[in-house]
Amino acid sequence: MTHNYIERLGNIVIATRLKNLTEKLMQDGIQVYRDMGSEFEPRWFAILNLLNDRGPMGITNIAAELNQTHAAINQLSGLLETKGLINSEKDKNDSRKRVLELSKNGMDIIISLQPAWQAFREAVDELTDEFDPELFSQIAKLEKLLSERSMYSRITQKMIELESPDKSVILEYKPEFQKYFYELNKDWLEEYFTLEPYDQLVLGHPVEEILQKGGNILFILVGGKVVGTLALIKHSDKTVELAKMAVDKEFRVKGYGRRLLRAAMRKALCMGFDEMILYTSKLLVAANSLYYSFGFLLTKQVIDTLVFKMETLYVFPDKGKEMAGFVRQQWKNGVYDDLENVFDFSAKLTDKLTEDLVSVSHDLHIGVRYSPETIARIRQQRENGDDSFSEYIEETNRMRNYGFEEIRILAGNVGYLKLNMFAESENAFRTASAAMNFLSNADALIIDLRENGGGSPLMIQVISSYLFESYERHLNSFFYRPADETRQFWTLPYVPGKKNPDAPVFVLTSNRTFSAAEEFTYNLKNMGRATIVGDTTGGGAHPVNRYELNENFGISIPIGRAVNPITETNWEGTGIGPHVVCDIAKAKDVAYAMALDSVLLNLEDPRLKDQLAWVKSGVDTKASPFVLDEKTMKAYAGKYGPRSIILKNGELYYQREGRPEYKMIPMNENTFMFDDIEYFRLKVVVEGKKAIAVEGQYDNGRTDRNERDK
Repeated sequence: MTHNYIERLGNIVIATRLKNLTEKLMQDGIQVYRDMGSEFEPRWFAILNLLNDRGPMGITNIAAELNQTHAAINQLSGLLETKGLINSEKDKNDSRKRVLELSKNGMDIIISLQPAWQAFREAVDELTDEFDPELFSQIAKLEKLLSERSMYSRITQKMIELESPDKSVILEYKPEFQKYFYELNKDWLEEYFTLEPYDQLVLGHPVEEILQKGGNILFILVGGKVVGTLALIKHSDKTVELAKMAVDKEFRVKGYGRRLLRAAMRKALCMGFDEMILYTSKLLVAANSLYYSFGFLLTKQVIDTLVFKMETLYVFPDKGKEMAGFVRQQWKNGVYDDLENVFDFSAKLTDKLTEDLVSVSHDLHIGVRYSPETIARIRQQRENGDDSFSEYIEETNRMRNYGFEEIRILAGNVGYLKLNMFAESENAFRTASAAMNFLSNADALIIDLRENGGGSPLMIQVISSYLFESYERHLNSFFYRPADETRQFWTLPYVPGKKNPDAPVFVLTSNRTFSAAEEFTYNLKNMGRATIVGDTTGGGAHPVNRYELNENFGISIPIGRAVNPITETNWEGTGIGPHVVCDIAKAKDVAYAMALDSVLLNLEDPRLKDQLAWVKSGVDTKASPFVLDEKTMKAYAGKYGPRSIILKNGELYYQREGRPEYKMIPMNENTFMFDDIEYFRLKVVVEGKKAIAVEGQYDNGRTDRNERDK
């Protein structure tokens, strides 16, 4: 008898089984949508329906409602906006935030999918009736239990219970343990510091000073011997200090301190505390390493280093001092102390520090990050004198193809480049050269930066150099405060392969186009080399360096400013306005139509002009869709010899005998195009308001006709 191995593994693979089940349900849902001719994805359902029910909402509120991270909602909303299903605009009360709402296309797709969703509901009801009518209440119960106590917490507790092969035990305070509490702490205090009067008071009277004030004291015993202790001193109803931690010299570096600290943190939770603090010294290297591993962080060290760096490095000295002063005052007011919850402190502190700095400077390049792994990699490279971190970054960028997501030649010989970052490395530059050489024979170019968040000015040099003649052109300059110097960036005198200096260039932008992507856009716009299509960019014109604040925290600080040689200013805080403002989901079609117009102007051969006009009419349709009323669609539906026009879910579909169905896209009252059959169109022949035939039209000028069945 055979068994599924996953089933044999039992409850330990609960996450794998739930994931497999989720993927199966998702795949089935996607198949339903594809059968309907829809590109809808199941993961879009919740956010689109929330916006439909509630109206315009901010990303933070959406994330809270859907119990997802801000980053996840931000990424998904960017995709949905590109798909044309939602629109976004800056919050009127806070320009750093975006407000999302359903677009007309989004509303239409929700209406069109209602029959499918009703079928989904009934199918789920049928399934649960066959299996367990209480399934969803059980899922809700599981979600509640895990929200109250995570699986991580449950697993780590069991690990503690199982990790004592030496039979060590942890006990709470007993009167006979008082002498060990005193002696263990006295020994380590005198080893590193001195025994202060306050220490004498607490160690000599633990019942009065700790226990009777709402605290607790734990002891770890090995073989019946007390080898370590740690106190929980109550500060308030929500805050507890972990203090007076000491381990016998003979038992250090054996894991007893770690077990004691973990038990104390768990005890603090059981006592109702949700904030834990402790005080330490740089002298206690091993202890600090232990504290870091549990998520404790040196707040004042972070603040002091941040303040110093903002005062000495930020591009505008006066503004740097203003930011530093504000953060210093917030520290004195205890604002950051209120965030010291060990379980999410790092995220809260970075968010609050970033918020405070940006509130003063309005510089969106500033960001405090909790990045212990990255900082460790950087320090390892520095200490070893190797390229390990640089190689890691290079490999990460390589796996993203250095930002070159899509390169193709569209019909009409229009080049299209989807570029998502301006990477900097020799391999990145070679990739750029390959891309630009591929596009070198295009009669017009579209460069899509709608999802490009920035990168290196050196990559801007490389790509720009393919768009200008061989003589050098001044692109931009940057003033750098730390070096007190201005560095100029010009097109390169030589790049490998063929340039394309005469093709019209169209750059697509959105509010997510930022930093280096904006520099590229700003340069070409002011040099008259490109037409900008889409939405106003994000507004970040300051070059950035990243600095360490300690082992866990880093910060991005703008250390320079762009100075354009033509405008003698930059786009900081304002963004770059496009020449042609349009819905960013339609920006590509709008630019494509403009590109084809520019190509048509330079064509003389009548046949080539006819072919390009065919392409252009299709692109114009996508840029400005024609809407056909339902009455007309019903009049067209029917059989025309081997051809059929089918009306379903409010849309027309075309099918020839023995072939797939294709969605009909109206170009005007009676002519239709198809996404998947670019060389073919269908015209409905009408006499006296009655459809009598269909005429097939082909891009080579050929036509054929079929009469409507009687």
